[in-house]
Amino acid sequence: MAGRRNRSPGESEGDSYLASLSDLMVGMLFIFIIMLMAFALSYRSAEDDSSATVEALSTMVDEITRKTAFLDKGQALLTENKVMLDRMLEEIRRALAERKVEATVEEGGVLRLRDSMPFASGDADLGPVAARTTAILAEALAGIMPCYSATAAKHGRCPADSRPILEGVFIEGHTDNQPISGKYRDNWVLSTARASNTYEAIKAAAPALGQLRNGTGKVMFGVSGYGEERPVASNESNASRALNRRIDLRFLLATPTPEQLERIRREVEAVR
Repeated sequence: MAGRRNRSPGESEGDSYLASLSDLMVGMLFIFIIMLMAFALSYRSAEDDSSATVEALSTMVDEITRKTAFLDKGQALLTENKVMLDRMLEEIRRALAERKVEATVEEGGVLRLRDSMPFASGDADLGPVAARTTAILAEALAGIMPCYSATAAKHGRCPADSRPILEGVFIEGHTDNQPISGKYRDNWVLSTARASNTYEAIKAAAPALGQLRNGTGKVMFGVSGYGEERPVASNESNASRALNRRIDLRFLLATPTPEQLERIRREVEAVR
């Protein structure tokens, strides 16, 4: 029969069976060795891939940790600056209160002068009370703001931890909701005129304030007008409308400087 191995003389049928079984075992062993080698190569490749994946993940985690630490320190700096701004505004408010000028500190870095800066309806001129207020305000600002300005020399009354934190100061004018005619076209122009007149009076009383610069060397003060759009009272009575004819000072925090950001980066790198 085809495929059947002929027995040699003296070879029994049992011997032939054992020889065939031996050939089969050798073949299976050969296949097993090949499979084992393939598994070993596959395992080595998977191990290399796993090591590369672990290394990539470790690098990614390290980068995320570093950036998170950088952001946390940056946020901490902004928070410290905000605390310092609040402290500065409270210093100004107390200085005004000592001279019988009423002001309030509002959210958003706003120093509000309402009763202390009265304006006649439809008018931007500073009367005697407003003129006195601006002179006292100028004195307070000149004594405190240099401590938080980038270019002005500090004086002996500055807190030990004070530093340049101010981007600018906007003198904001406001009006009531009554239509106007005559000298000013509308309440937008009127509110801006009130802010501008207030700034001119402050600068006349304390010329050094006009020289203050922020961290980028820009002039610190500016003016803006909001017309009747930001009332603080109802406009339903003469008394409430008088409250809306006011001046606010908005103090803006500076963003961290490149030098501060570089310092934070070095601090983060140092702990890696």
